[in-house]
Amino acid sequence: MIVLDHLRVAIGGTTVVHDVSLRVGPGERVGLVGASGSGKTLTALATVGLLPEGAVVDGAVAIDGTDLARADDRTWSRVRGSRVAMVFQEPSLALNPLLTVGQQFAIPLRRLEGLDRHEAGTRAVAACASVSLGAEVLDRRPHELSGGQRQRACLAIALLRGPAVLVADEPTTALDPTVQHEVLGLLDDLVQRRGLGLLLVSHDLAVVAARTDRVVVLDQGRVAETSQSASLRAGGATSDAGRRLVEAAMVSDRRIGSLSEGRRA
Repeated sequence: MIVLDHLRVAIGGTTVVHDVSLRVGPGERVGLVGASGSGKTLTALATVGLLPEGAVVDGAVAIDGTDLARADDRTWSRVRGSRVAMVFQEPSLALNPLLTVGQQFAIPLRRLEGLDRHEAGTRAVAACASVSLGAEVLDRRPHELSGGQRQRACLAIALLRGPAVLVADEPTTALDPTVQHEVLGLLDDLVQRRGLGLLLVSHDLAVVAARTDRVVVLDQGRVAETSQSASLRAGGATSDAGRRLVEAAMVSDRRIGSLSEGRRA
């Protein structure tokens, strides 16, 4: 379980995240949504200990009851991947272009899990199958894969060590609409099959409200509201920031209810 309690993040002396509190446990689906610059990505990075160098953190970032807000890299390396993992917005930047996909599967398994080459390879093949990728992608470099394949590979790598919570930061922004729908469906399926907690981060309230149980709306680094997703799908935002996001979804002709059918029960 991840619990952010009165999280504050300052960069260069300027506070960019103010007093943010939320929790995500196994099996829970929580959306974190806001306009560009609202602080959602920095909040997400805090949950996995990947804030920029020089960031100053106050408040708590607790994983399984242990506060890691000011933990060192060695401590985070034991937790990141095994208890909480992250999928990033742009898979082309998340993957190393010089290594094959298989090598990028093997590194955490061999260094952090102590597996030998054969064991790591077996786990990599199984991980590919879990996200509907053929084992042949393991011999390819990232540029040889489609955008959807790259994001599926990133998902598989994130889930290699069996985390309890997955943080997905704008995981479909770089994909075309058809592939976006496929990747979101895959996320739904993985969460359901594995009992994962999911923190889905996006500027797109339509996507988030359709695929989560509750939504935290950020505005200028602060929590503007925390609402049940069903209420937001019905247009029941209680904050100005929430209402603006609802209106943006409607203006783009992507009404919040329109994607709800894509979510699995």
